[in-house]
Amino acid sequence: MGARMLRNWLSQPLAAVEPICRRQETVRTFAENSTSLDNFRMQLVSVRDLERTLGRLSGGSGNARDLVALRVALEQIPAVKKILHELGGRASSRAQSPSGRLA
Repeated sequence: MGARMLRNWLSQPLAAVEPICRRQETVRTFAENSTSLDNFRMQLVSVRDLERTLGRLSGGSGNARDLVALRVALEQIPAVKKILHELGGRASSRAQSPSGRLA
């Protein structure tokens, strides 16, 4: 998790019960499946800050390094989906926030 997302979570905590329960269930799923958690983390090691990268690219100030970072991040999607599928879909469906982003 990025520092910016952690800061947002701490400064604007969830208030509704349902999203809190979904997040707790996701944490429990990963805690009970440490191998899957380790694999998930390994896939994300090479992913740079996508929010910042996409901001630079969409704002016209991106460069080739940003394009490579985006490519590397997109290449991780199949492996991440596989890991979440192996968890029975529990983590993937519960981890998503209302906006559809992984929470």
